Formats: sequence, structure tokens, C-alpha cells
Amino acid sequence: MWSFIYYDAKKKVVTISRDRLGIKPLFYSKKKNKYFFSSSIETVRKYFLNNSKININQVIKYLKKGSIFESKSTIYNNIKLFPPGNYCQIKKNKFIFTKYWNLNNDEKFGNSSFKKFNQIINKNILKHNNYNVKTAITL
Repeated sequence: MWSFIYYDAKKKVVTISRDRLGIKPLFYSKKKNKYFFSSSIETVRKYFLNNSKININQVIKYLKKGSIFESKSTIYNNIKLFPPGNYCQIKKNKFIFTKYWNLNNDEKFGNSSFKKFNQIINKNILKHNNYNVKTAITL
């Protein structure tokens, strides 16, 4: 898991990246020509935005779905969530996002896939089984 920001002083380019699944959060906000990034939304609110207003549409989405993290919006109007599986470069105050990874939820697995998975798991359990102990499983 990661989120990082790198500034290339020679090229005057900021590069930002977040892990594929979005385990490490990264929030950001822009005020005029200043940016603020943090892994905590409360830090952005406290140190950068004195009075961030609630985004009522996002609150309603959260209450309906239980999550709002499928978009860049947060429950605050001026605070955005950096999307998982993306990197971004900031050049001349312009965000250029590039998606580098996407989870394929539509992939179908047949019976042969499960048989192969079962064979691999059983082989690894036998490989790591400690025969000095009556019962041992390593997962």
C-alpha cells in the first residue's frame, strides 16, 4: 500500500501515485495556486480549509450505498479523494490523471479454474506442513 508525492524541481512537475486498491487514502484540495495533500481528510480540513462545507449529495450517496469512494468526491465540497490505481502529474496547475490498473470484476471463472486453484492450495499446504505436529496448516 502506498500513496506518494514526488516533486521534480528541474522539470517543475509534481507526480502523485496511489496504490491499486486504494488501501492507503490520499485526499487533496486546491486553493488558488496552492495544493494540500494528506492521508487524512481531517488534516486537510484543519490545516488548509478553515470552513469546508458539506456536500449533501455525497452524504445522500453514502447513506444509500454505504460508501462514496467510487468517485473523487468526498462529503466536503473542496476536498477530493485521489483515485486508487492512478498516478497524476501536475504541470502548470493542471492535473493529468492516468489510470494504470483496474480490477476486472466481470471476469468469469469456470470449474477448471477452481480445480486448478484447489490443486495449488493443496500442494502448498502439503509443502508447508510440519510433520512433527499432529495438525498443522499454513495459509
